[in-house]
Amino acid sequence: MANQLSFLAHSTRQRIVPIRAFARAMRERDAAFAERVRGFESRFGPVDEDTLAVLAQASYFCWFEVEYERDYIEVCRAIGAGSPTSLYLCRQVSPGRWAGMHAYVIGVRRWLGADRLIPGVIDRGKVERTARWLGVRTPAVEALAELYLCALIADLSRLSLAKLSGADDPDPEAYVDFRPWYAGRGGTPCTTECRRSLIEKWAERARLETNGEPDDVEELISNLLKASQPACQHRFSRYQDVKITSIGALKWRGAVPPDDEAPKRQAAEWFERANLAGWLAGLPPETSLSRTLYDALGTRTERKETIVRDFFCGPPGDVFWDWLELNAQQCGLTAGARFAAIDAGHRPPAAQGR
Repeated sequence: MANQLSFLAHSTRQRIVPIRAFARAMRERDAAFAERVRGFESRFGPVDEDTLAVLAQASYFCWFEVEYERDYIEVCRAIGAGSPTSLYLCRQVSPGRWAGMHAYVIGVRRWLGADRLIPGVIDRGKVERTARWLGVRTPAVEALAELYLCALIADLSRLSLAKLSGADDPDPEAYVDFRPWYAGRGGTPCTTECRRSLIEKWAERARLETNGEPDDVEELISNLLKASQPACQHRFSRYQDVKITSIGALKWRGAVPPDDEAPKRQAAEWFERANLAGWLAGLPPETSLSRTLYDALGTRTERKETIVRDFFCGPPGDVFWDWLELNAQQCGLTAGARFAAIDAGHRPPAAQGR
């Protein structure tokens, strides 16, 4: 119990990035989005801030983000209500996703010998499976596991503990501080230079300890460090499973794990069921999901149909990475900044644009 309370005492709440400020920035920065907005205004008149935010929410919805089911329904609610709701975009993660990705950190760290209690928010099955996949502890596998942790922790520290929203509606759950699990024999990778040094150290140790073919070792090290989709995307966990089983096999893709956490077809099949072509054609809902979406959209109007067709079902906007990243850095929304602020005894600055 004391262990759980210590984790809760070092947690942080979700912050809100104002979606209206995001929408204004996208109209200025994204020529394609601005052109679509002008086309909308030519039919329905000048848009107010709420309408612009709804258009941005529909346009920038991410089809690969792990919260796609929730966010898809939220876009429909925003269109139906005529005011923005909320969504997650690149590198923004919910408290649940944050905890889910730390099952890999804890699984590897426990396999390496850490004897801390597993926090209640962690999937113990994933922790145990990670240990099975890594197998017998040998100097080579240990070095590769440490190398993997350095890269994973660096990626997690860049995540934004926030979401875009039109209201002050943070997730009620907290982001747990998992930093006690970050420290290993190489220390806590808390700065860019420190991480770089640790990565070099463990990569060289892996080369020295591995008795296999040099090319196999280099391929494995290269793929452990290669950038993949960020942790906000639903296939990120698949990449972690591949990396961990490869470490256990001492060969890249030497053991292929089951694709069972976020199967490749799962999202595609969900979007097939969520298709709004029937709503646009005035057809009645056929499934419980379509009824949920139709209810969220409300009564069909020409204005709503245009938003669905031209923004939500149109080409997705993608000129938002730089703005979101800069906003997260300036407002102290990244995991590294949020938990550093806890240590410093003060809250990071509020998100801009409220």
